[in-house]
Amino acid sequence: MRIAHVCYGLNVGGIQRVAVNLASAVAAAGHGSFYLYRVDGPMRQHLDSRVEPIRYGQGPLSYRNPLEMCKAALGLARLARKHQWDIIHTYDVMSWCVGVVAGRMTRIPVVRTQPNFIRRYEKLNARTLHILPFMRWTSMFHALQEATADDLVAAGVPPEKLFIELGIIRVDYPNRREQTRAIHGVTDSTKVVVSVGRLVAGKGWELVPTIAALVASEVPEVKFWIVGDGPLRTDLEYLISEASVGGVVELLGEQACVELFYEAADVALFPVATHAGMADATAFVPLVSGNGLCQREYLLQSKSGVLCEDGAEHYATALIQLLHDDDLRREYASAGQQDFRSRLSIEQGSGRFLDMYSGIVGRKVR
Repeated sequence: MRIAHVCYGLNVGGIQRVAVNLASAVAAAGHGSFYLYRVDGPMRQHLDSRVEPIRYGQGPLSYRNPLEMCKAALGLARLARKHQWDIIHTYDVMSWCVGVVAGRMTRIPVVRTQPNFIRRYEKLNARTLHILPFMRWTSMFHALQEATADDLVAAGVPPEKLFIELGIIRVDYPNRREQTRAIHGVTDSTKVVVSVGRLVAGKGWELVPTIAALVASEVPEVKFWIVGDGPLRTDLEYLISEASVGGVVELLGEQACVELFYEAADVALFPVATHAGMADATAFVPLVSGNGLCQREYLLQSKSGVLCEDGAEHYATALIQLLHDDDLRREYASAGQQDFRSRLSIEQGSGRFLDMYSGIVGRKVR
């Protein structure tokens, strides 16, 4: 098979990691794998050397620029014919829109990975699923969790068009814990809490300075690393200053290899009930997270981490307990790593993706 993976870019982001991981796994399995992007970035270094990267335009796509959307769809259709793709797999909403049109033009089945709750984060798409033809022209929707699949069904996607697979994470074990900690001035005795994600609304970043202040009052040698960047960075810097935790919380910016920071940390913190980008953390450290539907699919409560009710004090209490108890942290980390290998790794999921692709190759696109 020859699979085109169409994603916004090779910049750092959760859905980009999913696309890069799956494109690489498809290539490693001996199939043709192409990565279509519009924005270059550091995730390129994580692509398998057998994946062919193809830039099909410049910059972001927008509904406000329908001419550019049409040009992108036509460009994808030309590339599809040239490279004789069997499947077009799209990973973000704008790539889906242009990819599904290209698939319609070339009679190639289209898969859409749904990275979030469509009714919450893509309200326009949710309202127009039965009006516009994009859903009809999509052969399969890949849901990253059962909760996402339920949301798609509630929005009107037929259950027979759903493919649920959590096994989409590939991690490298860099074995550079001491080096990473030394680079950031962290000693062996210092406890490190890491949070990873884009600095955008809805991910609980506003809670971190307060959580850090509460934890630091009980765990004197503690550091909070925030790995990621985005429009809320200035606001977060202000909150860190207001909470007087400038010496505790460090903003490390965008990083291509987040595994380095999970490996160097003692606990991972996701202080929100709607954050789905936490699966790779389970391969390294215990998790403290909000008690949301997605989190319950990744975190084994009281086995690989702690699910908390919303509120800085709840997250702080869980962190303090874990940071004070080395044996409990090791127990949770071991359980999380075992669960990751059995359910969440791309090594487990890639075969099921290939079976799904095989099932829709040649399917008539209506």
